[in-house]
Amino acid sequence: MTPEEKYQMLREQVISKIHWGARDQEVSEWLEQSRGIVGGEADRLLGDAHRRRRQAIRHRALIRLVCSIVTMALVAAFFYVRFFSGAIFVSVRSFVAALIAIGVGAYSVAIFFRSVARLLTGQVPGSVD
Repeated sequence: MTPEEKYQMLREQVISKIHWGARDQEVSEWLEQSRGIVGGEADRLLGDAHRRRRQAIRHRALIRLVCSIVTMALVAAFFYVRFFSGAIFVSVRSFVAALIAIGVGAYSVAIFFRSVARLLTGQVPGSVD
């Protein structure tokens, strides 16, 4: 392997460790013990890894945000049809469907707010996945 390929492999390893939730201290110790990298070079590798982690968190948050908006729109459409279009069905099945829709809507609202927070901060405890 060329030195550039070795450095790229090391960089990907550091990114992977940070991506999966390793602490900076653990990764710094690993870099020092296994590769002899300390100081500014280790800080650059960690900084790059944290940037990539924030990008991954924001990407996943954006996908979840869009999915939650679509789900909330579907729940709103369900209730519009159910209550405002005159197609109200009074049965156990329709009551259960309304309860499920309320639960799905509440869950979507929670995912929406969590996704907005993650999109703004770029932080999540533990692993990105």
